Amino acid sequence: MITLAVPSPHSAPRVTPVRRIVLHAMGEYVRADQWTRHCTHVLESLGVSAHAIVLPDGRLLSCVPPDRIAHHARGHNTDSVGIEFAVPGVWDYAEFLGRIKLPWVTDAALETGVDWVAEQCRRYQLGTAAITTHARLDPTRKQDPGIGFPFEDFLIAVTRALG
Repeated sequence: MITLAVPSPHSAPRVTPVRRIVLHAMGEYVRADQWTRHCTHVLESLGVSAHAIVLPDGRLLSCVPPDRIAHHARGHNTDSVGIEFAVPGVWDYAEFLGRIKLPWVTDAALETGVDWVAEQCRRYQLGTAAITTHARLDPTRKQDPGIGFPFEDFLIAVTRALG
């Protein structure tokens, strides 16, 4: 797994133990009005963050250390770590919502995501029951990572990685 540091200023000290891992998705590149930006720039411009972002080629962007709070899931940040999976391509929000209804995640991204999530499970002594999605935490506002993300297969892979 190739890890690149892309520090985010949007974090806070952690005082509550981690008890949950939240899976997210966003466009690798986001298009809005007259601009197109990489997902890291979009997060920063919105004042939000993730602990890590997995790119479609399997590279991991480390944004906020897990021992700090990232701003990734409204109302659930203090006791969770969050990982974004970047959906390959350029998307406006409506296109993105349609895309995540179909299979979209690459094998390389899944492998990296499984490794990172298993590492957090070991670090915080969590089982796979602690892994959830943004949509499950906030179903009235969020749909990610979408029904196109193989959540059950992901949990099985994490279980295998944990041995």
